[in-house]
Amino acid sequence: MKQTISLLLIAALAAAMVSCGGETGSPSDTASDTPGSDTQTPTVTETQPTGETAAVTEAVTEAPEQQTTPAVDGYTCVFDNGVTVKLGSPAADALAALGDYSDMMEAPSCVHEGFDRVYTYAGLYTVLTSPDASGAEYIAEISLLSDLVALDVSGTYLMIGSAESDIKAAFGDPAEDAFGVQKYNLDGANLTVTVDGGVVSGFVMTYPVN
Repeated sequence: MKQTISLLLIAALAAAMVSCGGETGSPSDTASDTPGSDTQTPTVTETQPTGETAAVTEAVTEAPEQQTTPAVDGYTCVFDNGVTVKLGSPAADALAALGDYSDMMEAPSCVHEGFDRVYTYAGLYTVLTSPDASGAEYIAEISLLSDLVALDVSGTYLMIGSAESDIKAAFGDPAEDAFGVQKYNLDGANLTVTVDGGVVSGFVMTYPVN
């Protein structure tokens, strides 16, 4: 009798366990109840960095166009007759304003086709003209031989007889200084000054040949 009751109890427990197992949900059903399971994968958008860029951009500077006719600003010779001649200016106008010359020598230019010409004016000064690439003549050099001609530098007049200190005050220390011959490399021109006893005895302004 006791064995029969025990068997019935065991059977009842087994039936209860089977019924509990049948109520267990599948993993897929459980996952479907979790929040956010229906959301789509977000799209990632790449943006360019701001501020410093990853690539370095090199600035390209175009070379300025070369002028066929030289032009120098700031170096103007003032002559005793009131004529002013700018170094590097067209020669025709300057020569017409200076009037008659006492002597002229010419030789073929070693840079461009045409002639270099040296005009002398009564022993007071000489003017050298040279052709540019187009064949037009320009004022390439002015040599001062007397105190009747002066170089106007921003209102300061430098000439034969000027003190050496005046030259240095206007242009600073010379690039070269040997045996009384001082050379200055100026912006757009070259200046050679001969000094004797602290006084200027020679004065030559030259426009570099292009």
